[in-house]
Amino acid sequence: MSLTDRRAQQILRPYGGWMLTDILIDPEAGISAAKGSFYGATGYMVGGARCWMQTRAKGIELGQEDPRELLPWTQVKRIAASIPAELRERLAEHRLRCRLHAAGETADWGRWMAERAALLADEGRLHDEALPLSIADAEPTDLLELLAVGVA
Repeated sequence: MSLTDRRAQQILRPYGGWMLTDILIDPEAGISAAKGSFYGATGYMVGGARCWMQTRAKGIELGQEDPRELLPWTQVKRIAASIPAELRERLAEHRLRCRLHAAGETADWGRWMAERAALLADEGRLHDEALPLSIADAEPTDLLELLAVGVA
């Protein structure tokens, strides 16, 4: 079953971090690195539900129980390739700043942490711009979400 781009973006957004940044900068290389990482965690909020997410050979798997959703790498690549070149350049500049920050040494731990927090906030804004969800967040993605919206 194919996911809508709106649902795919809802899944990609919490995937986040440097891995998503790398995928958005260079979809081929970023996806290749992601496939080799077996990245996964629990506690993601996707479409209002707490889920776990796991990187698989075929894509990003999301679920709470069976059946699980799979966001295929082909769809991730298509979405990532569709972002404007100017935004891709800003993501690459940001990634470089993050690498330089991580490699830097400082005696002032508080300053280093403040800079890291600012970099993470910038990354979040860039991901928001690359994967806009303003309309998607306002619309339910499934029946349970529709019912929850109706109750609110």
